[in-house]
Amino acid sequence: MKVDEEFLPWDVLQGKLNDLQACMKVNDAPALRGMLQELMPSYQPTGDVVDWVSMAKHQIAMASR
Repeated sequence: MKVDEEFLPWDVLQGKLNDLQACMKVNDAPALRGMLQELMPSYQPTGDVVDWVSMAKHQIAMASR
């Protein structure tokens, strides 16, 4: 497969990468997905965002009650 995407100037790309990293630090999966779609229009995810880590923490907290 081959993707034909437009290139961003380095200073713009660097800013976008910093934004992606900031979202990863706070585990904001929906924002990450949106940014990826903005950066790569051919990226068309199927299905919903599932935060497995958050779900597991919630299950552990509920079980300890």
